[in-house]
Formats: sequence, C-alpha cells, structure tokens
Amino acid sequence: MDSYRKKSSADARSILESGISTLDALNTSLAALPFKGNDALSQAESAFVATLAEGDVEKANEVVDAAYKVTRDALSMGSNHSRTLERFVNLHVPQMEDGNNFGVTVQLMFSKLLKEEREKCEKSLSETEFVNLHVPQMGEHIKMTVTVNAAISLILTTDFSIPHHKFNQYDSTEDGNNFGVTVQLMFSKLLKEEREKCEKSLSETSKYYSSRADAIDKFSHLAKTSKTETKSSSNSNATGGKDGDEKKESTSSSTEEKTSISDGGKVNQHRVKALAALDAQMYTDLVGALQTMMDGFVVILDNLEKNWDKLENPRGKGYGGYGSGGSSMVY
Repeated sequence: MDSYRKKSSADARSILESGISTLDALNTSLAALPFKGNDALSQAESAFVATLAEGDVEKANEVVDAAYKVTRDALSMGSNHSRTLERFVNLHVPQMEDGNNFGVTVQLMFSKLLKEEREKCEKSLSETEFVNLHVPQMGEHIKMTVTVNAAISLILTTDFSIPHHKFNQYDSTEDGNNFGVTVQLMFSKLLKEEREKCEKSLSETSKYYSSRADAIDKFSHLAKTSKTETKSSSNSNATGGKDGDEKKESTSSSTEEKTSISDGGKVNQHRVKALAALDAQMYTDLVGALQTMMDGFVVILDNLEKNWDKLENPRGKGYGGYGSGGSSMVY
C-alpha cells in the first residue's frame, strides 16, 4: 500500500501545483462566452430566435455547442480531480484507535466500509447492464466503468456542518489533539460534495441534444419524406416440352417516395421561440455549472494548500500507523 500512498501524494501535489493555471484557463473560457450580465438569458434567447427565424432550424447552435464542450470537459476534470484528492486523503487516514474495545469497533467500521463499497459496485453493474444486452453493435465504443471510490475509505456518521462556501474564509483548520484526522474528514466531505455536483451536472446536461432533436422534430414546415420499396419474384418449372425441361425466374422491384410539407412551408414562430428558449436555458445552465465547478475547485485548492501537512501527515511526520509496517485502517 505504501506505493499507492506515495503515488496519491504525488497526484494530489500535481493538482495543487497546476491549480492556478487550470483556473486561469477556465476563466479564459468563461470570458469568451458571449452573453453576460443579469440579462444574459434574454440576450441569448433573442439572438437564438433571430438565427432560427432564418429558417434553418436543424442547424446546430454553435454558441451552445461551444459552452457544452467547455463546461462538460471542466465538470469531468473537476470530478476526476476530486476523486484523486479523495483517494489521497483516505490513504493517509491513520490507524483506527478503539480504546479497550479489543477491535470490535474496528470490525464494525470495516464491515460498514465493505458493505458500502459492495453496494456501489452492484449499483453500477445494474445501471450499465443494458450496454452488453442491447447495444452489441457499438463494440469497442462502449465502455462500462464501475467506480470503486478509495477502497480503504470511510467517513462515519459524524456530520460536519461547516458550509463549504465559507470554508475558504478560515485559516488552516485546527483540530485540538486529534492530530489532523478531523481535518481529513472535513476535507473528504467537501470533496465528495463537489464531486457529486459535477457528476449531477454532467448527467443533466447530457440530455440536451435529445431534447433539441425532439423540439426540431415538431416543426411542421420541414419536409417529411417516406419511402416504400416493394420487391417481388416468381419461379416456374415446365417439364416435357419440345425444348426439354424449362425453368423460369423473374424478379421485379419498385420504390415509391412521398414528401409532405405542412403549414405551406412556413416556419412556426412559436416553435422557433420554444427551440430558442431550450437553447438559451441550456446555455445558462452550462455557464452556471461551469461557474459552480470553478467556485468549488478554488475552495478545494485553497484548503488543500492551507492544510497540506495535516492531510498528508495527520499525526505528524514521525507517525507509523500507515505504511512502513504500520496497519492501514480507516479512522
């Protein structure tokens, strides 16, 4: 486990050291998005209505597409960084201490950990089962991922109620004589909350193109084409004729194509506004998700920097309760 522990420290240090440049890049991307201010939503909606009114409602919305890519990449990165830091913290939690209870508390806590991690695996297996059952044709493009979050981690029922949005207002966290363990638990809770926000936003924004396709399909001015193809074949055999046995085969096919247009080919303005509203809402949702991710990430970096020593060495650098022959258990 010592090699995993050291790697987790190196990965966490890398996130911390590159944090400012990462935030600068995200700020640059955010600044490049066109609609800003208190009326950003109405700005976006008006601009999208004007574009759609030209008639090509099936054309992709380039503004939303750009925000979609930037935001979802950032959310994915935020989720991955939080998970990496969770692993770092959890692998540096010292050995459990249970007083004179002779290991019973340790057993109960570890059993709870095993149950939680097993249930995570089972839930992921259940949710991704359809991949192999229903879409075999997609082959290697399908990746079924079962995530087990920090296999030796556990945060017990303690409820730390310091709001994460105020967490960065404090100096390095002090935890009395508990040697950094409380700091680890509080930071783990913060990481979990921010990771779950990213994952929720990723899930919600993934529905955009499906919703847009449904909205476009409702435009009645678009030409609807149907095609019918008919094939027929016949076989006949004749015997005993003057030319001997005879076999005849004939095949014919026909294709019928129909195109229909409703509303005289005119664009329905209510449908235009509905599609523009959908695009504008997604734009603001994406911008909001990006801003929320950045806010959470800067709080994480701030607390990681302030409390690095307690997170990496909660009971001091001379403590041997994990690695170097010590027992690696969760407090």
